[in-house]
Amino acid sequence: MCRTPWGTEAYMATLSMLPPVPRPPHDPTQITLDPVRGWRASLLESTLVSPRDGALMLDLTAGARALDEPSGSFGGLVPPSWVTVSECGDIWLLDRDTGTLAKFDDCDCRFVRIPHTGGIGTGARQFHDPRALVASCGNLVVVDTGHARLSVFSQRGYALREHVEPPASAQAQPWQPVCIAADSHGHLYVGDPANGAVHRFSARGVWQQVMPGLGAVTHLAVDRHDRLYVLSGGASDVRVFAHGGAELEPAVSRMMIERRFAPLPFRVDANGAIDFSHHHDRCCEAFDAHGALLPDGAPVAKVVYAAAGRYRSAPIDSDIAQCPWHRIALTAAIPPGCGVTVLTRTSELAEPDDLVAALPDGAWDTWQVARRAPNTSGDCVEWDCLVRSPRGRFLWLELRLHGDGKASPRVRCVTLETPRIPLSRWLPGVFQQDADAGDFTDRFLALFDSTLRSIESRLDTQASLFDPRSSPASSPRADAPDFLSWLGTWVGIALNRSWPEARRREYLRRAPALFDQRGTVAGLRAMLLLYLGLPDDSSSIRHGACTDLADCAGDGCHGSCQHGAAVSRCEPRCDPCAPPPPKRVHRAPALLLEHWRLRRWLFVGGSRLGEDAALWGNAIVSRSRLDDGAQTNVTRLIGTQDPFRDPFHVYASTFTVFVPANLACDTAARRGLEALLREESPAHARWHLEFVHPRFRIGVQSMIGYDSVVGRYPEPNVTVNQTTLGRSTVLGGPVGDSATPPLRVGISARIGSTTTLQ
Repeated sequence: MCRTPWGTEAYMATLSMLPPVPRPPHDPTQITLDPVRGWRASLLESTLVSPRDGALMLDLTAGARALDEPSGSFGGLVPPSWVTVSECGDIWLLDRDTGTLAKFDDCDCRFVRIPHTGGIGTGARQFHDPRALVASCGNLVVVDTGHARLSVFSQRGYALREHVEPPASAQAQPWQPVCIAADSHGHLYVGDPANGAVHRFSARGVWQQVMPGLGAVTHLAVDRHDRLYVLSGGASDVRVFAHGGAELEPAVSRMMIERRFAPLPFRVDANGAIDFSHHHDRCCEAFDAHGALLPDGAPVAKVVYAAAGRYRSAPIDSDIAQCPWHRIALTAAIPPGCGVTVLTRTSELAEPDDLVAALPDGAWDTWQVARRAPNTSGDCVEWDCLVRSPRGRFLWLELRLHGDGKASPRVRCVTLETPRIPLSRWLPGVFQQDADAGDFTDRFLALFDSTLRSIESRLDTQASLFDPRSSPASSPRADAPDFLSWLGTWVGIALNRSWPEARRREYLRRAPALFDQRGTVAGLRAMLLLYLGLPDDSSSIRHGACTDLADCAGDGCHGSCQHGAAVSRCEPRCDPCAPPPPKRVHRAPALLLEHWRLRRWLFVGGSRLGEDAALWGNAIVSRSRLDDGAQTNVTRLIGTQDPFRDPFHVYASTFTVFVPANLACDTAARRGLEALLREESPAHARWHLEFVHPRFRIGVQSMIGYDSVVGRYPEPNVTVNQTTLGRSTVLGGPVGDSATPPLRVGISARIGSTTTLQ
């Protein structure tokens, strides 16, 4: 293991750029309680730590939604077992009593029965004791428990495609399908309580595997990450399985898994009734399990919370004897009708929990209530108060949460500041002679203390505003000012706000370093690579090598160190030593071609003239010349040309920039690229911009690594005489083009004879 020495100048320079850490004697130390650092809880009474985000909140009562509801909706997270929603938003319902299928009509706001499909009977399109259905991959799959099969119908036309069941080898007992779920890949999971298993079928209905040992399976569900949830009769928890089959941590409450599921287009109550009143633009009705309209709306159950709860922390040690605790700050979501009461107690000794629990309310101090301010939008509250407890090394914090039963406060973070460093220390001592007067002075000045500390904090972090890696940035649609673009104007760089934020930061960070190369080929190429987001030639990978700024003298580093001018590299070697891994270097595209390199020179003693050698000629410069049709006193040359200087002037101060077409696919990107060339090119040079498409043309664009570009596979959309395959192979041309005869498959399509591959 290679270690960076803490005394290096580079490391100390990095530390000097960081904001100062708040600590005495100028600032109090902060102790944070949150889901990341832990709550240090010694008591949770009618209070729980949310499994969703780790916040402190009131506990759920018996009236809350449960995962084992008889409808199979897992507490309203998925549709009931007799309702399904397709990928495009269509909703189907299975009436289990009559065995009929119905589809929800958005315009009429009702379920319309599908004719000639379903019904109780023994026919191929009929059911006997149907239990569930699911929409997957353009099909409707109905679980027909009485016939022990899955009936697969197409969503368009409702044609019966097949009946599906597992092979006999996978059934210890005759299988009993009762529930079904489908994942994003189209795999079907069918619960079989008779065998205590779940069967998995492919999207085409082919049986794949069986998951045994699950008991009497009653309901199944799949979340947005393709995790399978299995609820068995008599089980208190829901078993969870990954897509590959590995078992995960069981789900014990609805709140623990609610964010794993996509929102539904309706609400579901505990009995399976669905309500569109809060999710549909035109329909505000509710329907029962038969698809019938509920006249009074669905009695959708709401989450019910405890009316009050308590949280008490373990003793928090300040490591300061007779410590004056300063302030408590809360970050919480407090809905209307809810609040959080803050209590504190201090002591010089760490008292046991049973002694603290037996203390009466009069032994606690502070007693401040955090509520949401009236006439404010949003539930998020930033609230603070002073600690009213006497001096003491240890502090106990108690939060009493209370609500109206319909909502709960959610405490996300608690910050304790210690010791108290009041502004009164700058006042004459007369203000501290009396204890009560001094306490009032400290509390009064604390109103300004928070404001001053926020200003100091902004000044401490002001350096981050002028660093491209940390400067605030906003999207083009945001109303907030884009500080990153303003920072770019300091160095004359106009950032494209349509770029991703990471690319804008990297461009602004690296572009000023290229200013000293401005006007050179290397500088222009580096700027183009940076602008296009392409890696430069310095990008290299060496597996197993360490590039820390160190002499690599730490434990676990064996072998020799190679010291450079500014960076020392360590190459760890194992025992016995093996050869170092090869270095893999990425070479960026050339992008630039200077035209003077295309001059055809003849060197004495080093060049040979063949039959096809062309040193110069009209085909290269295309000069005007008097041909056989020229007449004396009739043909007129407007300008005077100098053919003897053409080899030097035609290609002088001219270059072409080759850019992959996919990097500048719209007009705005091409205009930005042209603006960059106008700014970065020398004033005396002329440039041409060529957008290179992925193609391979012999004699035109066939030099690997220079002008040929390998693209992706073409889209499967080919029309004879109109479409190019991958923008490279042209099949014929327009019908009216006499120069290129059209390709007629089966009549005139002969490779090498009538067909031209360009």
